[in-house]
Amino acid sequence: MKQPAKWKETVDPFSIDFSNFTLQQVLGYPHARNDVFYCKGLWQGQETLCFVKYASTMDSNVLREVKALSTLPFDFLPQVLDCDKQGTFVVTREVVGERLSYVLKEDKGQKSINYMFEYGKTLATIHSAKVDFEKVEHRKFFDVPSFEHLKQFGLDFAHTYLQNCKPRTTNLCFCHGDFHYANVLWHDGKISAVLDWELCGIGNREFDVAWAIIHRPGQEFLNTQQEVDEFLRGYKSVCPVNEQYVTYYMALVYSHFVKVGKNNANYQQYVCNWMAQHAKI
Repeated sequence: MKQPAKWKETVDPFSIDFSNFTLQQVLGYPHARNDVFYCKGLWQGQETLCFVKYASTMDSNVLREVKALSTLPFDFLPQVLDCDKQGTFVVTREVVGERLSYVLKEDKGQKSINYMFEYGKTLATIHSAKVDFEKVEHRKFFDVPSFEHLKQFGLDFAHTYLQNCKPRTTNLCFCHGDFHYANVLWHDGKISAVLDWELCGIGNREFDVAWAIIHRPGQEFLNTQQEVDEFLRGYKSVCPVNEQYVTYYMALVYSHFVKVGKNNANYQQYVCNWMAQHAKI
């Protein structure tokens, strides 16, 4: 997988106090909240390609990610090669695969809908795990934004929907917390790895589903109902899901994400159209 050149100031990766890994060369700088490096190094005497994640933000939870990667019963987890007890860093082995955005860009003959069943089925597989884990951390996206926030985007009508149509129950399960296209790698039409488990824990099933299927700025897929339906078909092949709750949480996430697209007129219009169709009482 080709990785970006350095795009922000980071910690010096050669200053990290590794225990079981020897860093030889930094090959790229993946886009991430934390400092992440695509590297070549030595592990157990063998030259290895890997990713080094260094906790550079206050809300980093590398320890939670290490626990998930070390204990969850899935075959799509990167292998942990090194970490420290303080949660300062983790080193994981590279997994063969590409993000869906890159796959579709390179192979014009493929259509995104062809990947949605597997995408949904994989999230349901995660949700079906019976594991002892902490609750997910609270995030701002769980809360209804203010009327003033929505009004500035012409979405004042949605505030009534978000306040009055909240799901009456919360269906709890083990959640990934940040399952979306940038954290999923594909190889030969299958998901080869699910990345970035810092936000995982026991949480809201339908919110986790909604987070996975919203259309994001700059994303050229998951912008049709057909794709959403195919995702849900894959999901329901493993687990049940309340689709009415999913729609509510999609509206909740869009109510926040419309601000992300404020300098992108096309995306903002997409969100407004979606909300007009789905977020009215």
